[in-house]
Amino acid sequence: MGPYGAFLADGSEYTGKYQLSPVQYHDFHLMRMRALAAAGVDLFAFETQPNNDEVTALVELLGQEFPDLTAWVSFSISDAHHLADGTPLARAAAALNDNPQIEAVGVNCTDMTMIAPALRVLRRATEKPLIVYPNNGDTYNPSSKTWVTNPHAASFTDLVPEWVTAGAAIIGGCCRTSPTDIATIRVAIDELE
Repeated sequence: MGPYGAFLADGSEYTGKYQLSPVQYHDFHLMRMRALAAAGVDLFAFETQPNNDEVTALVELLGQEFPDLTAWVSFSISDAHHLADGTPLARAAAALNDNPQIEAVGVNCTDMTMIAPALRVLRRATEKPLIVYPNNGDTYNPSSKTWVTNPHAASFTDLVPEWVTAGAAIIGGCCRTSPTDIATIRVAIDELE
């Protein structure tokens, strides 16, 4: 379940600068959640969430309409300490800590170099398993809606061990990651074991 801002297609999915009432968030997400539940999903991924009010509404909707299902929540962050809308990451994660329907908490769709510092913030805020799936290191231009390859990007090989040490339990990739990147993550984890 991606953010409402992606539906707007105006770049607000990167800023979280949109505001609906809880009922409006519920109405927006409910039909898709019902379709996924009817299709037999194992859990929901509330991912790339830049707006904490939307996360709160999604978690409330999960409890009200889908009491037998669970979810993970993955935030979109502006830096290692804040969601894109400015909400402190520690506060947003801590609010989910006691909810038994939330299986894991983390961050995605961000620069790989922000993962380790964000994990340290998350580990202090929650006891939930931590999930991370950053972009591959390329740069996105939301104005032109294009990607630019970054030849100087950090590598999964170099960073995955640091993420594991910082508490990551689930590691993957978001924008521009490839099957080769996922295989690289697997090799890096296997080498740690």
